[in-house]
Amino acid sequence: MWVMRPYDFMRECAHEFGDLFTLRIRAESTYVIVSRPDAIRAIFTARADTLGVGAGNAVLAPFVGPASLLLLEGERHVRERRLLMPAFHQKVIAGYGDAIRDALTDAIEDWAPGKTFVAQEVLQGVSIDVILRAVFGVRTKSACADLKRELVSFLNDRRFSLGQMDQLSGGDESLRVFRERLGRIGDLTLAFVADRRYASTAPDDSPGDILSMLLHAKDEFGHGPTDSELRDELLTLVATGYETTATALAWGLYWIAGSREVRTRLRAEVAAVGDADARAYSALPYLDAVVKETLRVYPIVPFVFREALQPFNLDGYTFDRGTILAPSVYLTHRREDLYDRPEMFEPERFLARTYSPYEYLPFGGGARRCIGMNLAIYEMKVILATLFQRFDLENDAGTPVLPVRRSVAMAPSGGGRMIVRHAYG
Repeated sequence: MWVMRPYDFMRECAHEFGDLFTLRIRAESTYVIVSRPDAIRAIFTARADTLGVGAGNAVLAPFVGPASLLLLEGERHVRERRLLMPAFHQKVIAGYGDAIRDALTDAIEDWAPGKTFVAQEVLQGVSIDVILRAVFGVRTKSACADLKRELVSFLNDRRFSLGQMDQLSGGDESLRVFRERLGRIGDLTLAFVADRRYASTAPDDSPGDILSMLLHAKDEFGHGPTDSELRDELLTLVATGYETTATALAWGLYWIAGSREVRTRLRAEVAAVGDADARAYSALPYLDAVVKETLRVYPIVPFVFREALQPFNLDGYTFDRGTILAPSVYLTHRREDLYDRPEMFEPERFLARTYSPYEYLPFGGGARRCIGMNLAIYEMKVILATLFQRFDLENDAGTPVLPVRRSVAMAPSGGGRMIVRHAYG
């Protein structure tokens, strides 16, 4: 059940055992699943020397590299996050609207009424293009073509998933091809960073992409990230932003297309703005509520992980060093004491009240909340607004859509098959 139907499994466990229960998925690890907001607050606000990332994100190490923000602990994590944060400020992210919209426009230029498509597939193509344009600063299709080909080939290979990355560190000969791919991806990314650093201009004259900002970032001692550190952070953004954002968007299309009321209200709001300036989408209240509700109903990542670095007290229990405390995003988002009719897609709930970061946590929380959150949310807003300004979309009737494991994310089964019913002029 953990492998095939994890959300059903979580609900059954919570029903039988309550807000706090233990899972032993692997013999060497004890996971304590938490879904009560006050307990989540205690975890997210714990000192860095008591709870760390530990083994929770370690499976990603072969892809993202040792300098990834996902893996750093203590003072080094604080330093790197401080260096990176200005590049992900909302005001900076707002400047990527055209890059996001251009990536989408390239993908849908042949759409017309009657067109059928698989949302996950289309949106993954858009997602990698957004990363290359807004994060890497790629300006033409030919630039960085080798790196894009290697990334897409690796991340879309269904014989292997990021969730099994830890196997790559072993000597299994059957995984040799994947290790070779990872080596090529790392080398190509490092070469790209080195080329950009050589050609780098003054900060005020930089192209405005995230890599340009990071090349000029300095800490309080005047030191900036090395090329290898930048490589690891760029690949971290690929690992955490490629399939996850595309999956969230595929769920968004599914829920919006499945409700005429939501579709009509959203269409009216985005049509009134037009598409002259994508930054206007950030201020649309109903679009914001739709994005939040999409991330609530089926959160893309089911858990947040923290490992006890020393005995940790929580809810009257003392957990040994090495215990992994796992706030459950899914179970928290399905609590009936927080969300009325939690199984229903109702964006209006986010217009009626504001939820604390311990009640609503699609990007994790505390000092380790996903640094790419603003970019992911803005990308979702620009893409959903643009699509429903231009098209009326419906779900393709057929097999019921259920959440299934897909690499690191919980995606709609079948990828979300859809139909273009109408194109607006």
